[in-house]
Amino acid sequence: MGVGFALVGKGPEVFKNPPIPNNPKLALKITRLIKEEQGTEQFVFYCKGKSATCLIMLTAIDRKEQVIQFTWRLLKKN
Repeated sequence: MGVGFALVGKGPEVFKNPPIPNNPKLALKITRLIKEEQGTEQFVFYCKGKSATCLIMLTAIDRKEQVIQFTWRLLKKN
């Protein structure tokens, strides 16, 4: 399945109970997904790395300063 990010929804409830598809379509860069979705706070992303999967919820975005703040939680460590 590879590594990357997939948008799974928006808000704290999605962060607690994410609707992760069996085979999520992954993008290599989260910044591209944010631009495509007109990124706002509270977007929740599924993140698959080589050794773990996690969720990331954006908590603040400052486009001028190019800063993204987020909270995350580990789903599974391989």
